[in-house]
Amino acid sequence: MASPCARPSAAVLGTFLPAVFASLLVGCAADPSAATAAEPATTEDDLTRAECRGPRGETEPACRVEGVVERQVTAEFDPFVVGDACVTFVKVGARRYGLVRDVEACPDESRFENGNVKVSFSKGALTLVARERSRVLKGFDGGVTYYDFTGELRIQAPPPPTTPAEFDALSGDEKYELLYDGNDTWANLREGFSEKAIRIVDELDGATEQKALSAYYAMRSEAFQNGGDKPEVVAIQKGGVTWAYAIHISGRSFGNWWSTSVYDRSFESIGGFGGSD
Repeated sequence: MASPCARPSAAVLGTFLPAVFASLLVGCAADPSAATAAEPATTEDDLTRAECRGPRGETEPACRVEGVVERQVTAEFDPFVVGDACVTFVKVGARRYGLVRDVEACPDESRFENGNVKVSFSKGALTLVARERSRVLKGFDGGVTYYDFTGELRIQAPPPPTTPAEFDALSGDEKYELLYDGNDTWANLREGFSEKAIRIVDELDGATEQKALSAYYAMRSEAFQNGGDKPEVVAIQKGGVTWAYAIHISGRSFGNWWSTSVYDRSFESIGGFGGSD
């Protein structure tokens, strides 16, 4: 099939009116790719972003995008085109998003220092960055689609552990937060957990037993020196299975006081609480 912009033969040209012939030449002179590049990039994805503008984008599941943060960078990318900016790089399937915000709008960078943090955001909060800004940003990290981002980047909390082994993989602060609800003065075990009194020498062995006994004797000395009784050692259990340990002490010097120290299954300290009246 002949190209629609192929040059017509002389015989054919003679049959056209001058004005029509001129219009044909003008229509074929431009590079089709250049015309396409000048058009706005209107795709189904853009339309979806338009539909998700406003509150709907924060509540409608179909408007939410879920991905994993690779890293977050705060820098002066270019003093004239981009300036100081914060870019959060999020991988969604095979696609990489660069969410561009003012530095003040970004969360603490330490949240993402190790990467691999699950997040979600609204499609309606995305606007493709201008071409020149995109060029500068791609000079920093190519293979990324950059968007000006005006929404909330929600960190997706991982599902709670269902076994002690999964619990062991958490940080100390995460373990303590999973076990207790309260403050530095008084805290209660969360629903599903309970205490069972134990003897260290019956429950533990090896290096774990030695660490537990060391902690026990230190707390016993503190209690005895302040008018208290010997400590109470408990296993923190769920479904009859031990997830952690705690040692409770109290005393009566200068008023009534109490203290609870909490340990993981290897008897490393993960937190505690205490106070006095």
